[in-house]
Amino acid sequence: MATISASLFAAFVSLGISPVHLLAASAMNVPAVIVVSKICYPEVDNPVTRGQDIEVVKDVNYGKPMNAIMDSISNAIQTVLIMAGSLVVFISLIGVFDSILGRLDAYVDGQLLHGVKNIYGEYNGFVPGSLKTLLGYIFSPLAFAMGTPVEDIIKMGYLMGTKLSINEFVAFTQLGEFIKSNALTEKSIIIASFALCGYANPGTVAMNLGKVLPFSGNNRENYINLAFKCMFIGAAASWMTAAIAGIISGLI
Repeated sequence: MATISASLFAAFVSLGISPVHLLAASAMNVPAVIVVSKICYPEVDNPVTRGQDIEVVKDVNYGKPMNAIMDSISNAIQTVLIMAGSLVVFISLIGVFDSILGRLDAYVDGQLLHGVKNIYGEYNGFVPGSLKTLLGYIFSPLAFAMGTPVEDIIKMGYLMGTKLSINEFVAFTQLGEFIKSNALTEKSIIIASFALCGYANPGTVAMNLGKVLPFSGNNRENYINLAFKCMFIGAAASWMTAAIAGIISGLI
């Protein structure tokens, strides 16, 4: 969840994101995610499979090719349905949360405090109007710790919140708009390019669960418990490399 595909790379470059920064982020995120994974799940015992040949056990005997074809079709349909259903449910839950915050924002900041709408379509005030804005406030100190200039930490937090609550494409689209309007400093653009690089978002979690759950067997509970932890590990790896990029950009 800490790198991007070639198709997304091309899409992000078309939005005005530096290809050099995207390539560097994808390369740096690979060792970074291994480091964060080992920190979260340290290998304290001797692995059972170390130094041993692993024997693949075939627990299914189809007998005839047609049986294999039909079983593969059945598994594929089940996987696609679970992926689609999981994606709809996760996005719907985020939508419900956004709707609740939006109504609170409109009532408290709009009607009671007579606030005006900002560039994000929400009222200025005390109540965040969406999950991405709420996460943006939470991530603002982290953005500052990564080296983001003080004047950009709110925007940087908003981008990080957008990526983690929706997806990286929406976040990079917003970053592209910031770049075109000169709303961010050059250092903030570099840090954001690294911090947003990756698939760590609820939609990806839903699709990955949809892929593995039909074939998980007795490990179903383990996959579900690890899903969101993997999302935050991927995001943390991106933030780590963003911090390094912030340090290097400050020295150039």
